[in-house]
Amino acid sequence: MYRLPEGQGRIGLISPVSADFCDRCNRLRLTADGKVKPCLHSPAEFSIRGLDLEGMKRQFLAACAAKPARHEALSYECRSRSARSMNRIGG
Repeated sequence: MYRLPEGQGRIGLISPVSADFCDRCNRLRLTADGKVKPCLHSPAEFSIRGLDLEGMKRQFLAACAAKPARHEALSYECRSRSARSMNRIGG
């Protein structure tokens, strides 16, 4: 965790490649085109675009249920299974 002098809040860097913390991850990612990803490295995506509040709730719950216990070990040879590159996922 880092804090800038006179800055508000803190910033932390996450390293999922060298530190496996999937079982403790409580994050979902919302892409710019309205898809919820349960894991950065998962190909699963749940669309919330155009849904009413109840529909969005169902999709968020489905994304939570789809969170994997862990992802594969990542390396140059074993790439992420996400259908998107990291710069298209957001955080």
